[in-house]
Amino acid sequence: MTREGDRLTRRQLADLLDRHGARPGSWPAGMRDAAERLAAEDPAARAMLEAAVSVDVTMHALMSGEPAALARRVRVIRAEPVPSWRRLAGFGMAALAASLAIGFVIGTTLPSPDDDDSGDFTTIAVNDVDLGGVL
Repeated sequence: MTREGDRLTRRQLADLLDRHGARPGSWPAGMRDAAERLAAEDPAARAMLEAAVSVDVTMHALMSGEPAALARRVRVIRAEPVPSWRRLAGFGMAALAASLAIGFVIGTTLPSPDDDDSGDFTTIAVNDVDLGGVL
């Protein structure tokens, strides 16, 4: 790591925390003093170090303990209800079937807008040029 006159920057401190963790004992000896000085002088660097320590402590607390305690935590997490895709698909299919049935009933029971028989046939005029000379 480059140092500016034996002083670390916040970016270098962040890199040090990412690479070696929040325990100063695991930092390289030359960087340890500079990092501790920076944390003592700069409130933003101190907050960065405290956040890293908090994450480190939380991770160690989660990973330590008895396997039975970890298994209980996993069971509690898995106990939360998860929506079943089969059930959700069933609701979707029921909604689709209901909309089709309603559309069929409405379409067959409503009278046509004009009651004459001339509306039963539709005439389409097609120009020979539109079809590329097929007709």
